[in-house]
Amino acid sequence: MQTKNPEALTDLLQGRRVLMLSGHTHTVARYQHPLKDGFLHELVAGAACGSWWTGEKDVFGIPAALMSCGSPRNYFEVEVADTSFRLTFKGIGLDSGHQMHVWVAGHDTIDKQVADLDTVPGGTVLATIYAGFDQTAVWMQLDDEAPVRMNHVKRVAPLVARVAAFNKSNVYPTKHSTRLPLRSRPSNHVWQAQVPLNKKWHRIRIFAEDACGFKADGYYLFE
Repeated sequence: MQTKNPEALTDLLQGRRVLMLSGHTHTVARYQHPLKDGFLHELVAGAACGSWWTGEKDVFGIPAALMSCGSPRNYFEVEVADTSFRLTFKGIGLDSGHQMHVWVAGHDTIDKQVADLDTVPGGTVLATIYAGFDQTAVWMQLDDEAPVRMNHVKRVAPLVARVAAFNKSNVYPTKHSTRLPLRSRPSNHVWQAQVPLNKKWHRIRIFAEDACGFKADGYYLFE
């Protein structure tokens, strides 16, 4: 949120529970603005066209349109009851349970062509949780081990790093597609953890929740 007189605005809203919905940036973001009494929660809701309906087209002619925060094109469902609310992210054309992208360093040979990913230490796990923000609690569970808390980090989402690298090397755009205008900008909703390399693992589970009723659950399966 950007305004010339933020103090006057927060003074006006004291004692209220406010949900502010905004857009225009073609990104997804959430911010909790401090109030002495009550709260002001801002949701930047992304866009149904993603990054301006650009990028590599699939067999149906639909462009990837990945947004610079690492989220797919989307909309939100907002449930309001009395003075509480619940936010649900919905990726367009995706199952409702698809709430994140999980990436593990060294597990996809395509990343040998992406300098920003090829240099990430082995065993690093990055979870791009599309509707998460800095107050979302995120855990990683390896097989049946006890879950561990993931760290919120400011870094480029792995899928964005791939697109930016392939744009730079002229791999993208291919014929009949348009260039997806992504640059290597840090995302607000990436979490990081480390997988021990001294043991063979079969499954990673990532799960998240926060005080706004947001919940997400995702998996990464090893070979």
